[in-house]
Amino acid sequence: QEDLLVLIATRLTLLEDFVAFGGVCTSWRLAMVTTKKNFSRLPQVPWLMLAEEEDDNSNSNSNSNFRDFYSLTKCKIHRVMLPEASGKRCFSSQGWLLTIGKDEEVNLVHPLSRVQIQLPNLTTVSDLEEMATAAIGTGEMYLTFIQNVVLSCSPSSDNVVVVMVIHGALSKLAFHKTGDDAWTTVETRMAQYLDLVYYEGQFYAVDCRGRVVVCDVNGPCPTIAQIVSMMPNGFVRLIEKLYLVESLGKLLVVSREGIQVRGDDYSYGTTRFQVFELNVNNGNWAEVQSLGDRALFLGYNSSISVQADIGCKANCIYFTDDSCESYLFTTPNGGGKDMGIYNLLDGSIEPHFQGHSFSYVTPPLWVAPSFF
Repeated sequence: QEDLLVLIATRLTLLEDFVAFGGVCTSWRLAMVTTKKNFSRLPQVPWLMLAEEEDDNSNSNSNSNFRDFYSLTKCKIHRVMLPEASGKRCFSSQGWLLTIGKDEEVNLVHPLSRVQIQLPNLTTVSDLEEMATAAIGTGEMYLTFIQNVVLSCSPSSDNVVVVMVIHGALSKLAFHKTGDDAWTTVETRMAQYLDLVYYEGQFYAVDCRGRVVVCDVNGPCPTIAQIVSMMPNGFVRLIEKLYLVESLGKLLVVSREGIQVRGDDYSYGTTRFQVFELNVNNGNWAEVQSLGDRALFLGYNSSISVQADIGCKANCIYFTDDSCESYLFTTPNGGGKDMGIYNLLDGSIEPHFQGHSFSYVTPPLWVAPSFF
């Protein structure tokens, strides 16, 4: 009976199970469609999008047409038809991919429905003189010009979507709003920006000196960023990489150490994380000793916080290899080596993916699975 099927469907929490439920037969699929809107609100443990496999050109079922996604909850790899990401530089936010091609073409792509939204070409960014600089050493501007991406909301909604990026050799901020023909550069800059987050209706960014700024793109001065606060001296030994993430309504700043190349063998690898809470109202900082039942997911994605009882470990940080400056020039296969699960309690690190996945173009990154 339909009402019974709907009751069962509303108790499913994992996207994989929900999709399988709808694949049983017509009546089960109708029950899935009925409850799909409510299911879409459930937070999902991110999938790990693995690096693109090399194409052997041996058959028409080309590897370049597919991408593999590793599910932590199922310990299973899902192969998805996704030619839109082939050969592209990819980032993720709000369950969507932002892809950049060799022709500087930029698109938003939903990895499961394959819906694609075209954004202005990178050549519309105002500070074009930096593009040549971004290509030095790699020969490919599209690999390094964009360093991070955050969406204000999912393009699946009816709201105006703002895409904010860190870009260029100087790691500036730029954004695009639905309907714009070009990217708009945020003029305020004090040092290289490291990460972004959309928090309480505004974009926040943190730079390499630990300064956090806020940018209200819908306000009267959308290209001006205001300083919120600066990380106090002595909080971290050395700022190598900082992340911003919202967790249970709080703004967290996460410090990552060990990603810079060191030693005669030019090795690198994460050694330590520290977590701090920033009160954006009064500018106060406090170190966070425990994440409680939360887990953080960091890398070439907008940082994610999820409840750990849905398939991942509590009080842990799941990280991927996003140190472009290290892997581009020191590894034979590209990024993908520096990945794991950091336990905030004892500082131990263990792997989250047992296989090998490397790429210079798009190393493994977290993607929150969602419906379009």
